[in-house]
Amino acid sequence: PHTGSFNLSFELLTGHDVVIILRDMAGKVVRQEDMGKFVGQFNRSFNMDDLSRGVYLLEVQVDEDRFNTKVVYH
Repeated sequence: PHTGSFNLSFELLTGHDVVIILRDMAGKVVRQEDMGKFVGQFNRSFNMDDLSRGVYLLEVQVDEDRFNTKVVYH
């Protein structure tokens, strides 16, 4: 469970198109960041204080690959 923010970290050794999407459980996009071609270390804190408490789906798209995880905001 998260209280107000969460951290996301990853590293890409070569350039890839990266999009970060946070959706509510109804599928509505509540945050989206298109990073274009990204290479290097990514480490960022995402603030959720303006969102309702609940469960969200975090998706990181790297080219055609998608990585998903749930974020629980209490």
